[in-house]
Amino acid sequence: MVWASLVVAIWFIISPFIVGYSDINAAVWNDIVFGVLAGGAALWASLGKVRGVNWINVLFGVYLFLVPFFFAFSSNAGALWNHLIAGALLAIAAYVATTERGGDLTRSS
Repeated sequence: MVWASLVVAIWFIISPFIVGYSDINAAVWNDIVFGVLAGGAALWASLGKVRGVNWINVLFGVYLFLVPFFFAFSSNAGALWNHLIAGALLAIAAYVATTERGGDLTRSS
């Protein structure tokens, strides 16, 4: 399920322009930065060298789910629903990937 985390991360990077909230700077930059970070974590997890990397994306997913309320752009329906749905998908996909690879933070052999 690491691939699903990568897909959602890419979605976060492009979604402000597709969903139509590119005029909200806080939302746009938040999505670009955390999309890149989540994508990087997904790629790192796909290497399989270190276990537990997917937990980073679980935390990113929870953050992105809640961020419309932190930055007060929850009044924009597109931005709100995008973050609620895609943030939950990121957290769930990363959690499933964590259970597939083991949840500890030790190096694999």
